[in-house]
Amino acid sequence: MTPTERLARAMGYETRTESPGYGNTVVLIQVGVLKGWQVFNPRADGLQFAEVLAWLIRRGCFDAEQFAENYAIITYIKGGLPDTESYNGTGPDLMRAVCDAAERVA
Repeated sequence: MTPTERLARAMGYETRTESPGYGNTVVLIQVGVLKGWQVFNPRADGLQFAEVLAWLIRRGCFDAEQFAENYAIITYIKGGLPDTESYNGTGPDLMRAVCDAAERVA
């Protein structure tokens, strides 16, 4: 199971994986009876990113800090020490950092 699939399952989605070719594997999530399956890629999809961020906040294990010119996403995993994922302050890098942190929490 990939970290992305583990995250989707932790968020409550029914998942399946497909390999469309070229060695790539995509995670599909069930988004409703009428909408069917869609690719789960919160690093590129703004709505899915917002859902991942909200999931982290609801779990009470998320914080963000700014240290001089650097930024950090801090996650707290049950019974463990805080884990830090730094990012450069741009939107795409923020999406990457939050998704990486969420995959560790999941």
